[in-house]
Amino acid sequence: MNLNIKSAETHRLAVQLAKETGDSITGAVTKAIRAELRKREDKQAKLARIEKILEYTSKALRGGPGSADIDALLYDEAGLPK
Repeated sequence: MNLNIKSAETHRLAVQLAKETGDSITGAVTKAIRAELRKREDKQAKLARIEKILEYTSKALRGGPGSADIDALLYDEAGLPK
């Protein structure tokens, strides 16, 4: 299999990473691609968790007291704290 890098900057960065890690250029590029893919997967997993939390919170708050009800509990007719 071939991967032809036509960007001088990309080649330079791959060589630099390989030197710094002690890997071959192929190894350095493979690790960098894996790290980027893992980062994206982690981001997607985090977004999925946030969506679940939002869904749970939305269901939990549905039918609960509104802001007017809460205000009535906390403040009197003059707007002062009870």
